[in-house]
Amino acid sequence: MMPAPDLMNTVLLLLAPLLPLVFALVKSDRIGQWLLPLAVLPALSISLWLEPDTSVSLPWLLMGAQWGVDSNSHIFLLITAWLWFLAALYSVTATPKGAGLWRFRVFFLLTLSGNILLILAQDMASFFLGFAAMGLAAYGMIMQQRSVTTTRAGRVYLI
Repeated sequence: MMPAPDLMNTVLLLLAPLLPLVFALVKSDRIGQWLLPLAVLPALSISLWLEPDTSVSLPWLLMGAQWGVDSNSHIFLLITAWLWFLAALYSVTATPKGAGLWRFRVFFLLTLSGNILLILAQDMASFFLGFAAMGLAAYGMIMQQRSVTTTRAGRVYLI
């Protein structure tokens, strides 16, 4: 028997920003690198199959969160999810192996999670949480290689 559509919508809306956070906990480089494209799939699924004006209420989260998609955020999510998916596929082959790979993967997934949350947020607290997570994790993604050029790029990013 297929799950009810409302339950499926709720699961997708919860997985989109939370699955990247779970994948960020994986320490294995061999498995973890291939999790990057998989982390984008719930957001991509929402943008392709979920109807606009779908939402889920989470009264226990923050100060009562509301996540969902309306007609505007549906378009933004479609574009964003495809860009993240392509970036994740590229990073699987182009990211240099070594000590910085784990840091890159963690900051990539945190940035992805924040970006997806700020698009799905339909309340101020969730929006600001997503925006802050995306912004701070993107700084970490820029700075993870620790060179003179990345330090300058990180400083420019913050300014």
